[in-house]
Amino acid sequence: MESCADAGCGMGTHGCFRHQDPRECEPDQPRWPAMPAEWESFVHPLEVDCPTLKARLDAGETLLLDCREPDEHDLVRIAGSRLIPMSELADRVGELEPFRGQPIVVHCHHGGRSLRVAHWLAQQGFADVTSLAGGIDQWALEIDPSLPRY
Repeated sequence: MESCADAGCGMGTHGCFRHQDPRECEPDQPRWPAMPAEWESFVHPLEVDCPTLKARLDAGETLLLDCREPDEHDLVRIAGSRLIPMSELADRVGELEPFRGQPIVVHCHHGGRSLRVAHWLAQQGFADVTSLAGGIDQWALEIDPSLPRY
């Protein structure tokens, strides 16, 4: 098989790795197959943006889990968040059992730790868990500028 007409594309036998729009590749070249419609219900984003989280919190639909350390939580926190530091989560995961069937959004400072925690919780069987993209820092920029940034 030939590669995509774009020399830097990296197209192989499994599809185009550069172009999101298949029309950008030559029409006779292979592409990633489309996701079967029945798989759509299994796709769950791992991150949520600040405005979406605000709407969910305002509606009382979500547990907000802060996975930062206590000294960070003491500096600044999102109202209503529950602190379970990432460093203690394996020992304290039982505290989240009452929320297993509810949406959980995890946040940290910038979103790195919370994404790892969200992955781990999903592996433990928490089906509706996401990470706040950009963390509390992004929240302070977009939602609550009164919060101190660090």
